[in-house]
Amino acid sequence: NGPFNRVTHISNYSPGNAPHGKSALMAEVTYKGDIDAKAIEKEVVDGLVRCGFAETDEVLFTRSWKNRYAYIVYSRDLEKNLAVVRKHMAKCKIDLLGRFGDYNYFNSDQCIESVMKYAEAWR
Repeated sequence: NGPFNRVTHISNYSPGNAPHGKSALMAEVTYKGDIDAKAIEKEVVDGLVRCGFAETDEVLFTRSWKNRYAYIVYSRDLEKNLAVVRKHMAKCKIDLLGRFGDYNYFNSDQCIESVMKYAEAWR
């Protein structure tokens, strides 16, 4: 229905993520190479409308950004190499969190959950 592979209602995470009475959506689009950001934003909105997530006149603004490294790349000896890094970071008393920090493929909700558990452990 659209170019996105994931849609997250980020306003569900905190009321501060959207104005009162509004919601905020984040749509992830995975691609290789270069894309026209404005064209993709329009395709995303059109797809969200087709899916019933929004009406065109409800969309107040769009914003896009590109992450060069968005997904974990699995390679040979990954687990062995991660064990070395994690051991070193623990020795340095550096905690690893999130998709990139802990080098785990986490969905958005799993990232939030892992940080909340981490924060709870520090109380």
